[in-house]
Amino acid sequence: MQLKYVILVALISAGLGGLSIYSFYRWGDGLPLASLEQDQENKDILEGQRDLINPLLFCGRDESKKLIGQAPFESSLKKTIEGLLSDESVEDVSVVFRDLNNGPVYSFNRDKEFRGASLLKIFLLIGYLKVLEREPHLNYAKIKYDPNKHDLKNFETLFPADDKMIPGQAYSISELLERMITNSDNSALIMLADFRPDAGIEETLKKLNFLVINKNNDTWITNRTYASILRILYNSTFLSREYSNLALHLLAKSKFQKGLVAGLPKDLLVAHKFGERFTIDGAIQLHDCGIVYRPGQPYLLCIMTQGKNKDRLARAIQTITEAVDLQVRKSVQ
Repeated sequence: MQLKYVILVALISAGLGGLSIYSFYRWGDGLPLASLEQDQENKDILEGQRDLINPLLFCGRDESKKLIGQAPFESSLKKTIEGLLSDESVEDVSVVFRDLNNGPVYSFNRDKEFRGASLLKIFLLIGYLKVLEREPHLNYAKIKYDPNKHDLKNFETLFPADDKMIPGQAYSISELLERMITNSDNSALIMLADFRPDAGIEETLKKLNFLVINKNNDTWITNRTYASILRILYNSTFLSREYSNLALHLLAKSKFQKGLVAGLPKDLLVAHKFGERFTIDGAIQLHDCGIVYRPGQPYLLCIMTQGKNKDRLARAIQTITEAVDLQVRKSVQ
């Protein structure tokens, strides 16, 4: 089996071959993510909100931004998580929160490894957008959908999208990227990966300097790693501003409404990606990670869960989101 298909199957089907991602992201000076967060937590100077991005300019404290109080936030969130874990249907939880006005950062179980599943589709999106920066004409290329070639057989989706592709119809690259993100469409992912292998998941991970290793025939990622990818988009530090903004707009059109979005007011914009997976032992993993654009106080929230019931896990993500947003609202009052 070619490597690209090993990666694809690892993303979206349990029990088959795959890759694992260990959680190290390095900036120009080669520091690990933990050191970077400690060093930059109080030092990022941002240009200011430009649609869905806030480009990073240089390091230095911006005293004009009001920051969220750390102690009450941590206490409240810890209590919420402990309450969820007392329910036997919720076995494991990981949370990473970051106030995007330069901190603070709060995490719970952030280095716990979970199966990445469809969360990793964001890397194919980033890979394609990087190609489009130098080959904008690629947007007009089309790929014909063939269910015999592009569908996964005997694969169960916990939260299926109701918008299906039409056999024999040709779809543009931009259409497929949108379907892959908004519908979490696995066939769109296969079509895109096959068409431009140089924009693939493994290649993008290497460009971002993430360490990729083989582990237990499955694909794994930590919450801390994934949260760093969202910051890379928000601060436009890998893609251009135009394409970072485009990526976040696609994430903001996600049709999955049972996690982060369910725990927030309907008028709040959320750019997010969810992932779902059955484990080999029959457990379920459900994750939802994104940027919440609360006016004046945008924040990053990434929640990964494991348990026995998909609806209980979705509710757990909603409950944590509600608790987080309550503390954020208190900070800006």
